[in-house]
Amino acid sequence: MTSRERLLAAYAHKAVDCVPCSPRIWAWLLEYYGNAGIQTFLRAAAEFDFDIHLSVGVFSHPYELHARGPYELPGVVARQEEWQDGDYRVIRRIFRTPAGELTDVTRFPPRDPAYGIAPDPIRSEHLVKSRDDLPRLSYLIVDKNRADYSSFFAIERELGERGLLLFEMKSALCHRAGVSTPWKS
Repeated sequence: MTSRERLLAAYAHKAVDCVPCSPRIWAWLLEYYGNAGIQTFLRAAAEFDFDIHLSVGVFSHPYELHARGPYELPGVVARQEEWQDGDYRVIRRIFRTPAGELTDVTRFPPRDPAYGIAPDPIRSEHLVKSRDDLPRLSYLIVDKNRADYSSFFAIERELGERGLLLFEMKSALCHRAGVSTPWKS
C-alpha cells in the first residue's frame, strides 16, 4: 500500500498492510533540517519511513495566535506596529472597521534553546475585549468563497501517493479572538 492508501484505509476502518505511523514532527523538522516545508517532510519520510499526514489551510484568519497578514477584508484597513521588548518581538495589530477599531497585542519569543524551536506566542491583549467589540468583529470574518486554494492543490500534487493531505477549515470565529474571563458590560 502507498502511504495515502494506508491512511485512507485506516480512516475507513479497513485492513492495512501495517499500522500507519504519522508523527507530528514539524517542530522537530525545523530543528533537524532547518524548515518544515513539504520537501522536508518528503525527505524525512524517505529517511525515517513514516506516513506523511499533513493538515494544511489556506485562510489567514485575523484571530489566529500568529500575526500572519496581510488580510483581505473588504472595508477594513489593517496595519501593525512592531517593537522589541527584551527577547520578545511584540506586534500590535490594528483593524479599522466601519463599526470601529479592534486591536490586539501578541508577544513572540525567539527561537532559541531557552524557549524551544517553535515557542508559542503569548497574546497579551485580545481582539474582543467586551460585547461592544462583536459588531466590529463581524468585519474580520474571512470570506471562504474568495480564497485562493492553489497552494493547497500544489502541495497535494507534490505529495501524491506518499501521504495524505487534509484541508484545515477553521471556524469563522474561535476562542482565540477573546479572553476567556467574564465580560464586564
